[in-house]
Amino acid sequence: MKNNIYLVTGAAGFLGSNICRQLIARGERVRALIMNGDPAEKYVPKGVEIVHGDLLDETSLDVFFDTGEVDDVYVIHCASIVWVKNEVNPKVHAVNVDGTANILAQCVKNRVTKLIYISSTGAIPELPHGEKIKE
Repeated sequence: MKNNIYLVTGAAGFLGSNICRQLIARGERVRALIMNGDPAEKYVPKGVEIVHGDLLDETSLDVFFDTGEVDDVYVIHCASIVWVKNEVNPKVHAVNVDGTANILAQCVKNRVTKLIYISSTGAIPELPHGEKIKE
């Protein structure tokens, strides 16, 4: 049997917690990156190893990606900030763009087997009523 690990960002959210739940049900080893003090941490399924950290903090990402001796590392990156207001929020860009770049850099540095980058439809801006949205 292979010794694999799944590293999941956004595991406290709706999408990420359900992904973790399915992986745990399959008997996979799962580690989640959770912001310190995130009240949604209670939604992370039992059996998931939690590492407290931040997509914008390289030291905490080093800890998150420190998997020891494993056969394959799979990263599922679904952490983001969904922002529906029209005003610019620099934190959204920092997390969604810079944070994703940090995850990509860690994947390269740690020779990750596979990266899956996903988001919910909540990340797509809504158009006026009746107009179709394209991703």
